[in-house]
Amino acid sequence: MEYKNRIVDAQLDLKLESFGAALIVGQRAVGKLLQLSRKQKASLNFKMKSC
Repeated sequence: MEYKNRIVDAQLDLKLESFGAALIVGQRAVGKLLQLSRKQKASLNFKMKSC
Protein backbone atom coordinates (compact mmCIF):
# COMPACT_ATOMS: atom_id res chain seq x y z
CA MET A 1 0.00 0.00 0.00
CA GLU A 2 1.55 3.27 -1.11
CA TYR A 3 1.20 6.30 1.17
CA LYS A 4 -0.32 9.38 -0.43
CA ASN A 5 0.73 12.70 1.05
CA ARG A 6 -2.05 14.69 2.65
CA ILE A 7 -2.44 18.44 3.10
CA VAL A 8 -2.05 18.00 6.84
CA ASP A 9 1.43 16.43 6.48
CA ALA A 10 3.15 19.82 6.17
CA GLN A 11 1.15 21.22 9.08
CA LEU A 12 1.99 18.20 11.21
CA ASP A 13 5.70 18.50 10.39
CA LEU A 14 5.66 22.14 11.48
CA LYS A 15 3.86 21.36 14.75
CA LEU A 16 6.18 18.48 15.57
CA GLU A 17 9.21 20.63 14.86
CA SER A 18 7.85 23.46 17.03
CA PHE A 19 6.38 21.51 19.95
CA GLY A 20 7.78 17.98 19.71
CA ALA A 21 4.39 16.33 20.23
CA ALA A 22 0.96 16.17 18.64
CA LEU A 23 -2.50 15.06 19.67
CA ILE A 24 -4.48 13.69 16.76
CA VAL A 25 -8.23 13.33 17.24
CA GLY A 26 -10.74 12.34 14.58
CA GLN A 27 -13.08 9.78 13.13
CA ARG A 28 -12.21 6.11 12.90
CA ALA A 29 -10.47 4.67 9.84
CA VAL A 30 -9.20 7.92 8.29
CA GLY A 31 -5.45 7.26 8.59
CA LYS A 32 -4.47 8.91 11.89
CA LEU A 33 -2.32 6.01 13.08
CA LEU A 34 -0.76 5.41 9.66
CA GLN A 35 0.16 9.06 9.30
CA LEU A 36 1.74 9.33 12.72
CA SER A 37 3.52 5.99 12.49
CA ARG A 38 5.48 7.38 9.52
CA LYS A 39 6.77 10.31 11.61
CA GLN A 40 7.02 8.97 15.14
CA LYS A 41 10.08 8.47 17.25
CA ALA A 42 7.95 7.25 20.15
CA SER A 43 4.23 6.85 20.77
CA LEU A 44 1.73 6.65 23.58
CA ASN A 45 -1.81 5.54 22.77
CA PHE A 46 -4.82 6.21 24.96
CA LYS A 47 -8.17 4.53 24.49
CA MET A 48 -11.13 6.70 25.42
CA LYS A 49 -14.51 5.35 26.43
CA SER A 50 -17.42 6.43 24.28
CA CYS A 51 -20.14 8.39 26.03
